[in-house]
Amino acid sequence: MVAITTVIYADELPGAGRLGRHVEHDPRSRAFAVEAAVPAYVPGPILWPRYSPILDQGSVGSCTGNAMAGWLGCAPHCQSTTDAPRYDEAMAVKLYELATRYDRIPGYYLPGDPASVDSGSTGVAVAKAAKRTGLISSYGWAFTTWGLLHALQASPVLVGSVWTSSMDHPDRDGYVHPDGDIRGGHEYLVRGYEPGVGGQEGYLTADNSWSDRWGVSGSFRLRLSDWETLRAQQADVTVPKV
Repeated sequence: MVAITTVIYADELPGAGRLGRHVEHDPRSRAFAVEAAVPAYVPGPILWPRYSPILDQGSVGSCTGNAMAGWLGCAPHCQSTTDAPRYDEAMAVKLYELATRYDRIPGYYLPGDPASVDSGSTGVAVAKAAKRTGLISSYGWAFTTWGLLHALQASPVLVGSVWTSSMDHPDRDGYVHPDGDIRGGHEYLVRGYEPGVGGQEGYLTADNSWSDRWGVSGSFRLRLSDWETLRAQQADVTVPKV
């Protein structure tokens, strides 16, 4: 399990990490909304253990593949560190390769192929890749914050959103803030939720794919109000199922 321990700021690293998420929304996805089965209870705190290490996409725009590989390396899909080693960077890149074949973004990615283009992909495409290779049974979507929080009670989720320049630099408490210029789109794994107490705001815990030297051992926090800001800018929540 990757623990949140020390903060290393992005400006101490060689540079901001690579992005690679595109928006690909299909109205038919509404038929697979998790909100249809959302119970009435208020979702409680949750932090799914991660048994695989934080990955590093390097200079490749494979954040969608990295987010899915991270999901596979977390409970409830992965149950121990014994099963975790296979959910590595090579698997993340393979999932990304497949996703570029299934998405609507022009071009495809294949290392060593001079015709390939590292143009990024989408949450829906990487979910298709994982399903068609038998790694997940199905997938759905959360369209509201309420749906996201309830989906987290069953498993981590993949989130795609815009990524701003200030989000490159988590603050001293590990929070990123969607201020500054939009650098592009990014996919990351949200695996935790902590409700607000004592007048403090609730927040999400997420894993990035820029190595464990970035942020808080590779992870960051996102306040719900900041998530709402991102959601209003075409963020999406992919909910894989075991």
